[in-house]
Amino acid sequence: MGDIFSEFKAADHSEWLKLVEKELKTPLVSYEISEGVFANPFVNNLSSSFDSFISKSKVGWTIYQFIEGDSSVEINENILTALEGGASGISIFIKNLDYDFETVFKDVILSFIEVRFYFSDEFFSSSLFFQNLESFLEGKDANIVFAGLIKGELPMAKNLGKIEVSSKSEGTLAENLSEVLREAESLTFFEEFELVVALPSQENFYLNIAQHKVVKIIWAKIAEAYNSPKKQISLISKVNFSHPDPNSQVIAATQQTASCVFGGTDAILMQNIPFDTANYPENFSARITRNIQNVLWNESFLYQVNDPAKGSYFIDDLCEKLINEVWIIFIKDK
Repeated sequence: MGDIFSEFKAADHSEWLKLVEKELKTPLVSYEISEGVFANPFVNNLSSSFDSFISKSKVGWTIYQFIEGDSSVEINENILTALEGGASGISIFIKNLDYDFETVFKDVILSFIEVRFYFSDEFFSSSLFFQNLESFLEGKDANIVFAGLIKGELPMAKNLGKIEVSSKSEGTLAENLSEVLREAESLTFFEEFELVVALPSQENFYLNIAQHKVVKIIWAKIAEAYNSPKKQISLISKVNFSHPDPNSQVIAATQQTASCVFGGTDAILMQNIPFDTANYPENFSARITRNIQNVLWNESFLYQVNDPAKGSYFIDDLCEKLINEVWIIFIKDK
């Protein structure tokens, strides 16, 4: 029997684009998805030469929870509640020296979680804090991240854990990513720090995937150039909200978290969604915030997929454009 489709005209991509343009009643042109970054959703597999991909973390991402409390006992209780509820990382805001680490971490197996210390701008006794922390950590296997440190405080934290450097929100995305990569390059290869790079999540789902992939892909090239492919950085995604309604924030947090994971993040950090404490139980906000990630982990199994955005021509095209923009700025004046 002959080919029954031989009488039909072969598919033509240009003709398809004309038909789409006719149906949508708008020109199919690239649009500015972020300042200086243009994207065209109507691309095909011939439009991009991009072939890099990222590998997933072997254990998924760290589910961080912000921890607050007026005393070491209260902080400990909140830590245990968060860990029992599915968190695998805790972020503690350091405002003063009133911390009894033995009490704060009572019944906490430090080797199983990540602990992030964030320092307030008014905190001026960091040397004593690090002395106390170093004494407490002696002989313990702990995974510590220090955020919010000024330049002079970095050496005190060097032997205790990783240093977090943050991408800025001002300026263009390409400029911000280039700047944080240059800072990471200097601290890693010239000052020999272990680093975590913090990225503010983008509300645009596709751009958020792309920025995470771009940082990991460019960093792999930087490490290769220094002949140190094992010197990798971890990414922590800071999920932010622009809508005041907490229910809308839950929706935004879900899509931002998913896109961060699709992009290959190593950790998610978001403020507890502010549900009205007069209408909800005391721990409701923390539980809902944590469970957004628990659902994506335990019911959607996002952590099991290796580079889920790979093969999307639009994402690949967007990554290629953003990589080129970031790299041009990165190598400028080098």
